[in-house]
Amino acid sequence: RELRVVPDIAGDWEVTGGGTVYTFHLRPDVLFHDGKQLTAHDFKYAWERAADPAIESPTARTYLGDVLGVKDKLDGEATEITGLQVLDDLTLRVTIDAPKPYFLQKLAYPTAYVVDRNNVESGDDWTDAPNGTGPFKLKVWEKDELLVLERNEQYYGGVPELAHVVYRLFAGRPMIMYEQGEIDLVPVFTSNIERAQDPANPLSNDLEVATQFCTSYLAFNVTMPPFDDPKVRQAFALALDIDKLLAVSLKGMPDRASSIVPPDMPGHNPSLSPVPFDPSQARALLEQSRYGGAENLPVIVSFTHDDAFHWMWQEYLGVEVEAVSLPEPQDYLDRRDAKELPLEATGWCADYPDPQNFLEVLFHSESDENHFGYSNPEVDSLLEEAAVEPDHEARMALYQEIERRILDDWVAVPLWHNRSYVLVRPYVKGYELSAIGIPILQDLSIER
Repeated sequence: RELRVVPDIAGDWEVTGGGTVYTFHLRPDVLFHDGKQLTAHDFKYAWERAADPAIESPTARTYLGDVLGVKDKLDGEATEITGLQVLDDLTLRVTIDAPKPYFLQKLAYPTAYVVDRNNVESGDDWTDAPNGTGPFKLKVWEKDELLVLERNEQYYGGVPELAHVVYRLFAGRPMIMYEQGEIDLVPVFTSNIERAQDPANPLSNDLEVATQFCTSYLAFNVTMPPFDDPKVRQAFALALDIDKLLAVSLKGMPDRASSIVPPDMPGHNPSLSPVPFDPSQARALLEQSRYGGAENLPVIVSFTHDDAFHWMWQEYLGVEVEAVSLPEPQDYLDRRDAKELPLEATGWCADYPDPQNFLEVLFHSESDENHFGYSNPEVDSLLEEAAVEPDHEARMALYQEIERRILDDWVAVPLWHNRSYVLVRPYVKGYELSAIGIPILQDLSIER
């Protein structure tokens, strides 16, 4: 809740070299689940494995790329990460390419997590029995059915209160199971939110709600006709009645968005306003575009599974929309990564609470997460300046200016910010919803 980095496996650290050298001192009492002591060599192995081009990690460049040598290893130009040094069994030195105020926060992302080399190299099915270091270890995993965790009696952070945690993964019955007393927590979605919020329903007493650091937005591929014209992009944005969509389709669960950086997060700009619903202006913009009107636009091929969007564009703009479904989710991801989607209703949740995680990760021209061909040299330059700005207030002001420029380019249209809704039994203690991350299982207890 305080949005700050706290010690964990690294009990403490020093930052030297003008903010580019991090020396981490690991706790001596951290054991893998099989009882083996964790050392700095394990982190070196884990990070170099993540940067191995053979692994094809989709996240290593984004989350470890600040470390000297990571990009060289990912590109097959090095066998080791030069910015990673094991000084002794409990000391790891990390050197990054420039002083970056957000770097420590990135290390809380799973790409930086430690893995056990013997476990990983035991066979292709090593994830069926992972040898971790956390407060719970895997006991049972039945794919798409059941996940059972058991307490780690050797956990360095203190033995958890709960002996077991059971996740029932099969779909279709969670609310019924909760109402019948078979499970203790369940997320609530649009199909059940009205019941859960009804004051006359006992379920409402169990409902926990928290705003997430998430933004759903509409992204346009600025390299593909007709979205290579900013007037067309703006027209498609103004033709969406988002307030009606939120009220009717989403039952008021999310909050209307006016920004890419979510509210309450560092760098959020409260002065921004939501994109208005203005069909007349939208049609006028199409007329003013170099396409000269809806009749001259190509058929809009949409892989966005939202019929309301398609209906509004056809109704208010007079364009033809062809909705396409792909047989497998991976087909969609492959097309997205190849920048072959004309437009996309998508979203991003903070991996760490810094605007860099939204604005640079999504909109820098060289970012792996920029799937829509956006390239603005001035924005790139400002992003690079903000990344190394040491003064917090000046940094946040830079990101607000960057966000304004991105929004003025109409490459992304903020739609809504998600909220989490969870039913929690009163006897489950220590459960806290937060804007980022997941509940801390070792903090939970049962008090009947």
